[in-house]
Amino acid sequence: MVLSNWQLGGSSVSVPHVWGVDRDLRWEGPAIYETTFVADKPGWLVFHGVSALARVFVNGELSCEHLGIWDAFSVRVNAVGAITLRVEVTKNGGGTIPVASIASGFLPFVFGTFGGIYKAVEFFEQNNDPLKEHPPAPLRARFDGHKLLVDEKPVFFRGILHWGWYQELRHPAPDRDTCLKEIEAVKAMGFNCVKFCLWAPPHHYLEELERAEMLAWMELPIWNPGQNIEQFKIELERIVKQYRHHRSIVLWTIGCELGHQMSRDARRELFDNVKEWTDGALVKDSSGGAEMYGGDPVEFGDFEDFHPYCDLENYPSVLASLQAGPRNNKGILLGECNDFDSHRDLPRVVREAPYWASADPALSDQGVRWQFDLPTVLANSKFARDQEASRKLQQQSLEMKLFVHRTFQEWLRAREFSGSVITGIADTPISTSGFFDDWGEPKFSKEVVRKFMGTDAFFLIPQRRLPWVCSGNRVGRWDAWHVFDGWNRVQVGMHSESGFEGDIEWRIGNQLGMATARVEPLSPVQVLDVTWSAAPDTSYELEVRTANNSQSWPIESVHKPSTNELVSLESWGSVPAPAFREAAYEFLHPELEKLFSGKPHTLFMALESMFLAEDEYEITGEPLMVRIDTRTYRELPVVGIDSGHITHSLRVGADPAAVLVQRAIERIATE
Repeated sequence: MVLSNWQLGGSSVSVPHVWGVDRDLRWEGPAIYETTFVADKPGWLVFHGVSALARVFVNGELSCEHLGIWDAFSVRVNAVGAITLRVEVTKNGGGTIPVASIASGFLPFVFGTFGGIYKAVEFFEQNNDPLKEHPPAPLRARFDGHKLLVDEKPVFFRGILHWGWYQELRHPAPDRDTCLKEIEAVKAMGFNCVKFCLWAPPHHYLEELERAEMLAWMELPIWNPGQNIEQFKIELERIVKQYRHHRSIVLWTIGCELGHQMSRDARRELFDNVKEWTDGALVKDSSGGAEMYGGDPVEFGDFEDFHPYCDLENYPSVLASLQAGPRNNKGILLGECNDFDSHRDLPRVVREAPYWASADPALSDQGVRWQFDLPTVLANSKFARDQEASRKLQQQSLEMKLFVHRTFQEWLRAREFSGSVITGIADTPISTSGFFDDWGEPKFSKEVVRKFMGTDAFFLIPQRRLPWVCSGNRVGRWDAWHVFDGWNRVQVGMHSESGFEGDIEWRIGNQLGMATARVEPLSPVQVLDVTWSAAPDTSYELEVRTANNSQSWPIESVHKPSTNELVSLESWGSVPAPAFREAAYEFLHPELEKLFSGKPHTLFMALESMFLAEDEYEITGEPLMVRIDTRTYRELPVVGIDSGHITHSLRVGADPAAVLVQRAIERIATE
């Protein structure tokens, strides 16, 4: 019997239910839920999810107190006939239950805490407790060095991060149809795993993942915890024992980026416990890694798990530092990485005025969120008022976002990693890094994403360039997308999940050819080595194709300047912000808009021009090109003109992309 009809404060509500617009978000309760039902026999009440403290009264007597958001609990009912049921619910986030005192997960930091009976309540007329413990699912996954095997088949982990944010529900318990739609959408894009980051999804989500032959990574909901370790142990045991039977779960992590916040002994105990409760599944104590997030360097786990978040130009060196080398050759997963915040449709948000974007703390309180820019942005940014400016910025930022995700995946698959989890599946109040926007619409077509997120992927192999600087070699910048005219060389590699053997066709301009390649599962290897002649100042596209997959890269040929053609500009510096991460660009001069149109991503990457700096470089005079922070919407000029002189923050030199930019700037300067 499902108990759906309840009274709350004199009003009728349907459970599942959380309190929302009808009550102040900051109110912690207790909310009093009441209902009656008829029991012909004694039995059990099962509460599938209450946030966060439930005091259950049966016929006026306190029968149960349960603290915990993510697990179900049962209550014995010995009476028969008319049963009155009262449930007093107090949510976390207030003085009664601080966020850090229980396993609150990450949702308080995404938007806020939620309170209510947010999953179904059922009554079973039976003697045995229906919430008996499930035995662990048979072990399916193991590592063979860096290679992940699931059911003894090679798997490259292509995961997408899910924080459990459902703005229309206000709670993390989507129905089966919603879960199915999400699974179908991300699978069509090439993802093979969903990482449930710091929350426990409804069981039917995991059931549908298994039916779709996809995988799950369960990250238990401990982030930024307090010192109430005994409470965490109680909650985690209940969660694991209620979820361990799902075959789709192949990885477990105790928490996220624990750093200094949990002692070695506590992490070791929880790691050992989860290993025992799951009968030996693959487990890691802290997703993120002390080597990246500080704290005790002694960690416990069956695999390495890092969270590299950095600007695109820094990923090659960061990935190189994370590779195993002579260390113990465990599988290496990037449990979170490669976020990119695109420009959100601010005019639409203004028109629709959703609760999660409100400046009213009763609807959208900052709470424990460190990021709370959106209300101010909606009130002050020109992009919230100018639809055309917003549209242009959105198009430009989405081009950059696609380039960042694709390029990172190509670099990753050129190396011996076990896989990654991209942040993330959907936009949230604190971030627009999702592959789906605030209205659930995909930002890119499934065909485009699948080319770099699928089972097979091509990648460009960098040329070895070690310029001699100050009496020694240094690592040279490599630009795959711009070349000087004349003879050039391009090498292409391939990574395949299950292996590949067959023909590969290639074309660049009017030059084409074919090669035969053999690629072992999960072992990246070169498959093409092509020399080609580029005409000056010409746009090309390198295409590679197999029977089941294809990829292409734009390549711009630039006429090579004479040694005295390039002159140093008036001044240069470094912008105190990343070129890619949380960035979009507005071009205020037609010469620059023409140059960067459709390709700002490749130019920025090639120039390696913007990076974090200690001292802010001030662009003087009239700005020509402006960096827009896509979280704060702070505007930072990166090219300007003052008294006829160009001031800019772009490093320029003799590489092809820099030549393009410098020539454009010089044309502006001579206007």
